[in-house]
Amino acid sequence: MKGVAIVPLGLEDAAREELEGLGASEAEVLKGAVLFQIKDCEELAKIAYVSQSADRVLFHLAHFSFADIRQDVEKHIGKVENFGDFAFEGMSFRASCERRGEHGFSSPDVEKLLGDALHRLMKREYGVDAAVKMASPDVTFFASIVDDSFALGIDFTGFDAGKRDYKIFLTPVSVRGTISYGLLRYAGYRKKHTLLDPFVNDGAIVIEAALYASGKPVQFYRKDKLAFARLAPFREKGVSSLFESIDKKIKKEKLPISGFDAAFQYVDYGRKNAKIAGVEKVVYLSRVESEWLDIKFREKSVDRIVTKIPEPSRKLVSKDVQKLYGELFYQAEYILKDDGKVGVLCRDLAVLEPHYAKYGFVIERQKDVWTGEQRLCMAILVKWK
Repeated sequence: MKGVAIVPLGLEDAAREELEGLGASEAEVLKGAVLFQIKDCEELAKIAYVSQSADRVLFHLAHFSFADIRQDVEKHIGKVENFGDFAFEGMSFRASCERRGEHGFSSPDVEKLLGDALHRLMKREYGVDAAVKMASPDVTFFASIVDDSFALGIDFTGFDAGKRDYKIFLTPVSVRGTISYGLLRYAGYRKKHTLLDPFVNDGAIVIEAALYASGKPVQFYRKDKLAFARLAPFREKGVSSLFESIDKKIKKEKLPISGFDAAFQYVDYGRKNAKIAGVEKVVYLSRVESEWLDIKFREKSVDRIVTKIPEPSRKLVSKDVQKLYGELFYQAEYILKDDGKVGVLCRDLAVLEPHYAKYGFVIERQKDVWTGEQRLCMAILVKWK
């Protein structure tokens, strides 16, 4: 059987790497999604529970490129053959659509079209006259449209997982949890690494690293909201044993993960969000200015520095921001291991060039990612050898 992970644009490769580590195989990158093979529904449910890169995890029904949305949806929905395990008499359903790109139709247009086509399919193939229910239906059919790419599946998640439940205390530059995790993946962060975020913001990078390194599922506190528990394959046997098999592996020892910031408010936000995520005891968050990093860390002791760099604002003038950039790479040159890496998320990488070049860093790779309509740049920098 196949699954589909819906992911932020630009994070498809990071998601593929994570999914393969979670038991998926034959992963194929689509636009804003990753298609993969998985053993069974229980393994797909586990991915929905723990995946940090996926906004949603779906049981795959169809994917195709379209020219005429109405004709192509009708054609491809009529060919869906693998829905039998999810259909039962008296079931309720809804169709949901998320669009990215410019289109001559709206998401509600697609939801109406999709709902009608699926209702006819269920009645014709399985004799099920399913009722439409907008709130907490038994089955949600989710369609992801990116430009002319259409992916359809049964939603195993049930909500936008990129909006983390721990992100209660936010800043004007907060980004989605999936993007914070994607930056860690892009930087090659591993569980054994010593990690530093010197501009902690709302704590998301530190928290995502802690969830990954400790094995704590990102949906640990949203078990009751996960949609797969309402699906037919789980209605009789339940999902308690599935959760227990994963939760018993959570590690509780202190991790070499640190988050610093010069602004106490941001450190406070990070601590509060980490507490909500249940990882406050395994990470270290403190008010430390970047110029003191060489006091906190020995020479060549840090594997990864991963951060969303500060930008000029009403409270932080451009001159001060430039000073922070210079201090970051001055300190990184000292505390970073020779094979260490700096991963940054920013809107304009060019503003960093005079600073990283001055201290002997070069760009190893870079790519654009998207959060809504906003383009951001991920870049990995290494010491020149």
